[in-house]
Amino acid sequence: MAGGVWLISRMRMAEYLSMFLPIIASFPAVPLYIDERRSGFQRFGIVRCSRVSYTLAQILAAGLYGGLAVMLGFCVSTALVLAGCPAPESAADFNAYSMALSAGSGMQFLAACMGESGICIGFAMDVFLYACFFALPGAVMTCFLDNAYLDICMPMVLVYLYDVFLKKAAAGAMVSGNVQISRRLSLMLSTSLGQSFSMWTAPKMIFMISGLAAACGLGVWKQRRKTDAGT
Repeated sequence: MAGGVWLISRMRMAEYLSMFLPIIASFPAVPLYIDERRSGFQRFGIVRCSRVSYTLAQILAAGLYGGLAVMLGFCVSTALVLAGCPAPESAADFNAYSMALSAGSGMQFLAACMGESGICIGFAMDVFLYACFFALPGAVMTCFLDNAYLDICMPMVLVYLYDVFLKKAAAGAMVSGNVQISRRLSLMLSTSLGQSFSMWTAPKMIFMISGLAAACGLGVWKQRRKTDAGT
């Protein structure tokens, strides 16, 4: 099992995967929200509660649906990898790696209680939190655009622009001699946000909570400005 766990740790948040994962995370909720608006059912939902409650429920549900959908796919792929990958020749190498991974992070408790199974659960939590976070832009975009294709693809575009901006800022800080700032910026890349549980840090949590608050605030602001609650 150890070899499979090591392989999963290496592949779960590859750079290309972290870029395209937001598209998958947006699929469960965004098309449903668009169809609900086009069919007119959105108006009845708003009448039963309020614009604020309805919009907040949609955005939070989109994050939950996206996180669960991506985590389910990760669990299926994890089961296949663990079934097909034998243990490495040197278990000591893997043990040293797992200890380094879990020390001082959100993985420490699970690794101590459940061993390698706990590490796999921690990786699943990484994927869940990442997908939850990057499913939010697609849900917010449904408040602005009645186009499912643009709403689903927008999170991927935002991730790409976000990474490009941070990489350039980190490189500029390194050239200027601000090594500490460059290191902190590098820790906020999307691949690093994909380790929000296994490599937990306070700045990551603050950033993700701020993103959630911004998504909810922007969606509510747009919904309250609409003259017709069903559009």
